[in-house]
Amino acid sequence: MAVLFAPPALATSSAYFESDSLTLLFEVGHDENPVIASVNLSYLESEGVWVRSPYLKITHSDFEAQRLELDYTNPGDAGLPPSFHLSVKGEIGVVQFNGKVEKGMFRWNEL
Repeated sequence: MAVLFAPPALATSSAYFESDSLTLLFEVGHDENPVIASVNLSYLESEGVWVRSPYLKITHSDFEAQRLELDYTNPGDAGLPPSFHLSVKGEIGVVQFNGKVEKGMFRWNEL
């Protein structure tokens, strides 16, 4: 089952990723297929910010197989998290940014 990124959508469930440096909260709506409505990014101790396209690109998603890949591109704003790539398989997520790689837990909740 493919997941599309399409703001705005009515969020009816959520998913969550957390590593040492990065926290992501996904709001997911449901139509015929799950749709990622928005993502809240928190980097280190910063307050979370909501991001949508064009800075966030879902490159692969399959909620039934519990796989997700996405890229976030910082638009040149030092107040936002750095650009990163997130790859999720099952409950393990790997995020790459600033030349670092961190593993974290991904919670699919009831998607």
